Amino acid sequence: MKPKDIGEYHLPHFLRSTLGATLTVGLAYALVAKVSYETTTLPGHIAPIFPSAGIALPAMIILGRSGLFGVWLGSISYNLILLYQGSGSPYGRVVDLVVVVLVGLGAMSGAGTGGWLVQYFCKGEYPLQSARNVTWLVTVGALGGCLVSATVGVAILSLAGTIPVAQAGYAWLTWWAGDAAGTIILAPLILSWLHQQPSCSPAQRAWEAMALGGLTLLLCYFSFFLKLHLPFFLIPLLLWGVFRFGVRGASSLAATIAIFATVGTSRGGGPFIIGTVNASLLYLCSFLAVIVTSALVLAGLLDERKRGEAELSKYRDHLEELIAARTAELVQARNAAEAALQKLNKLEKLRDDLVHMVVHDLRSPLAGLELFFDLLSPEEVAAPDFKENLNLMRETSRALSEMVTSLLDVNRLESGQMPLHCQTGDLGHLINVALKRLSGLTQGRKISVPAPAPPVLAYCDPVITERIVQNLLGNALKFTPTDGWIRIELVAERSWARLSITDTGPGIPMEYHEKVFEKFGQVEMQKSRKLPSSGIGLTFCKLAAEAQGGSIQLESAPGQGSTFHVRLPQPAPEGKKK
Repeated sequence: MKPKDIGEYHLPHFLRSTLGATLTVGLAYALVAKVSYETTTLPGHIAPIFPSAGIALPAMIILGRSGLFGVWLGSISYNLILLYQGSGSPYGRVVDLVVVVLVGLGAMSGAGTGGWLVQYFCKGEYPLQSARNVTWLVTVGALGGCLVSATVGVAILSLAGTIPVAQAGYAWLTWWAGDAAGTIILAPLILSWLHQQPSCSPAQRAWEAMALGGLTLLLCYFSFFLKLHLPFFLIPLLLWGVFRFGVRGASSLAATIAIFATVGTSRGGGPFIIGTVNASLLYLCSFLAVIVTSALVLAGLLDERKRGEAELSKYRDHLEELIAARTAELVQARNAAEAALQKLNKLEKLRDDLVHMVVHDLRSPLAGLELFFDLLSPEEVAAPDFKENLNLMRETSRALSEMVTSLLDVNRLESGQMPLHCQTGDLGHLINVALKRLSGLTQGRKISVPAPAPPVLAYCDPVITERIVQNLLGNALKFTPTDGWIRIELVAERSWARLSITDTGPGIPMEYHEKVFEKFGQVEMQKSRKLPSSGIGLTFCKLAAEAQGGSIQLESAPGQGSTFHVRLPQPAPEGKKK
């Protein structure tokens, strides 16, 4: 992995080439290691806090192989400086050079192992991106990777005789704890400041940052140089940095606290003095590791929350855009539908006006034609064929006149201009009148007529109601075969008078039950009709029943005939007005 392949980190120019990255990492590793040399007291110059390990891990994560070569080069350089200063093994310079190379390989192996584990468990994500990633960085990156470097280093130095075997365990603990503490403190600082993050205006928080930094320095001075024992007051300052400045603020404060705490403790100051300098620094390492890890985990949680809020805001904005677009489509569709409805209403009105005008104009010629037929006396008609044709023309003229009247009445009912003269009427009597008018069609047909006792009364317009009965009976006669039957039923139901007419015709499918009552609505039947129909008979029945405060209902199924139920209000009881 080359430095130029890293896209989520903002690298200085000198780190974008393999050679530049290797030399920079090696120089930084060696210089920081030389500084930490001042805290060593054990054989082999093992530092209880080794910040160079905090350079090695991010070098592997960000720079890859060039970073690892830099770690190896920096380790060799640092140990060669120590060798030149006269601290070598008792076996001579050749063995010392081999030890230096192998210790460098151990440092490189620890960084490589830790970096690979971090990338694996974090799934290639930024190690400080979430609390989960921070946990992996600390556990497998710092604690796990440093196991490798400490084990290899102590084993090599023990074999070379630099570390006595009796002190190997304590030396290993110091090496591992020092590398882990240095990684926990310095690695987040490097990763956060090299990682690309949204820019913010530093002027807005400059004074706050200066105040936070000043308080941290002052408290560190009081805690580790004046022996006031106030280290736990540093925790609120770390939380301040986390909440206000994120992981960068927390890692910067952690590094500052670590520097002052290490210097003060190594000089015998602060609350962590428990014996030797090495033991005191190890005690300090545990304190720093706990508070820094807690701050980093909290920063990771806050970053997760911010990203979640940003994603939620983005999703909400996108959803609002979709809703706005859909609303615009619905408004456009509604406008189109309203325009189409207006156009349809205009066409409907034009049709009704045209029908009304034509029908109205037909009344005069039809009346004249009926009058002409009535003036012809039977004596003037000698031929039998001519007399039969004359009767047919007279019936046809009368049917056309009734059709015209029905069309005009439907229009008056729809507009509410139909005059009604409601009174108490016997529905049985109205049925008999309708049967007499249809006597020419009912001869030879099986019609069951009720004779209820007492009579079923309804509060209605007798003329309009008789036409309802006549239309329904005529409709039943049209579609009932000659061998079929028609049953008329009258029932008093609470405050309603129900008239039911049942036939054994072909029946009407369910999907047409509402359509048959529409103006000019027709249902296609399997057998042709025997009598002409205007298509408004059932429309008149529905409008007329509703105009009188009643209703009409159809029960029918294909092959099972049809039943029309007409309900009209019964007369009001005595003492009550209708």
